[in-house]
Amino acid sequence: MRLPALLVVGLLGCGGTSPAPDTKPPIVKDVKPVEPKKPEVDPSWDPSKPIDLSTVKTHTMFVVVRQSALCPTREQAKARECGNSTESVGEGTIEDQGSAITIVGDEAIDGMWKGLRFQKAGIMPSWIRADDVAKTPKTDSLDAFDKRPDVAKAVDVTKSSAKKLARLRKGTVVKWSRTRAVKYGEFQDRTFVYVASNKAPAAIELPPPGEGRNYIENHVCLMAGDCIGLSYICNDHYCDEVSILATATGRKTPAPEDPEGEWTGRKRPMPVFEVIAIADRFGTFPESAN
Repeated sequence: MRLPALLVVGLLGCGGTSPAPDTKPPIVKDVKPVEPKKPEVDPSWDPSKPIDLSTVKTHTMFVVVRQSALCPTREQAKARECGNSTESVGEGTIEDQGSAITIVGDEAIDGMWKGLRFQKAGIMPSWIRADDVAKTPKTDSLDAFDKRPDVAKAVDVTKSSAKKLARLRKGTVVKWSRTRAVKYGEFQDRTFVYVASNKAPAAIELPPPGEGRNYIENHVCLMAGDCIGLSYICNDHYCDEVSILATATGRKTPAPEDPEGEWTGRKRPMPVFEVIAIADRFGTFPESAN
């Protein structure tokens, strides 16, 4: 069948001979880079002016890195560099693993928590890195302590009676595992940690403070001069546990006249043990103890 000539011409006219549409290049506008949002400056959070504790909502968090810093400014806290002083409001404080930090507010701001420094000038607004703290502390030091060969071999006196403690021979290595009944005190120029158990109170004699990270220097609140007590806490959310490795001395000491907190032990002479090592959320002391 032959197509009409007019139709053939029409079909040929629909080929690629028609003019191409205009293809103008798109207009590219200058796009400025998006600058990160700067944190809003809170005039009430002035690091040089003391804050009224009753005006802020606080909770406790714990340092979970080896060392952090509670600093006057965000920049200092991010770098963990702001000195270490309870007297100068222009400096912050070094906070070791396990330190309890008083946090303000329910949420971190751009990777930073608001915190409080307790200084001689008052309670000062501060900052600390959010990735340096957590709601509960690390207890890996206690876990590692339990696995030590010398701890495994020691006589467990955690639940011992006073009679059993009294029968221990001089030089016997003993351990208290994850006890909570620990108090601080001094007697005749000697420093003790007391295991204030009703059944078997005991006095663990500590060496005098020395150079480096020392148990007394890291656990007793003396810097501000407003308290003499251990840095342990026990509340509805968390309660500190302490493990102790010590040696029986054969000596006895009177019960403390003015111990820290409520004394639950009997008011009678108690056996003295010489400390080998103590483990808690802060680490193991002395650090050289293996």
